[in-house]
Amino acid sequence: MKLKVGQFARLKSGYICKIININDFREPNMKYGVEANYLRDVMFIGDDDVIKTSYNIIDILECGDIIKLFMEDDIDEEDTNIFELIAINYNDNEIGVFNSDFQIEFFPIENLRGILTHEQMEQMAYKVGE
Repeated sequence: MKLKVGQFARLKSGYICKIININDFREPNMKYGVEANYLRDVMFIGDDDVIKTSYNIIDILECGDIIKLFMEDDIDEEDTNIFELIAINYNDNEIGVFNSDFQIEFFPIENLRGILTHEQMEQMAYKVGE
């Protein structure tokens, strides 16, 4: 898989990041510099770490991911609501969530403010009774 600057990548660890640098002088298996928001730093990954890549973040989202959305009726950009991603509408570049009436409501991908992948959620979950 040929990775390019500007692509979003979904990693085996469950994290989503953006490729910001390709350093051909590093060892071949760790040459892609990615913006790692969870570390607040840049880290280097290799081809083996990547599951999917795309220039459009909607292509690497999966149902079950937890997302933060800016809603049209929110007062400012800092107001967000948390939802579980249940559907993706590729034609209109929209993501679907259940609204308060348990109906699927679609929002433009531009409203997306944050992602917690279902793999990350499983890693961090406290298992009751185990």
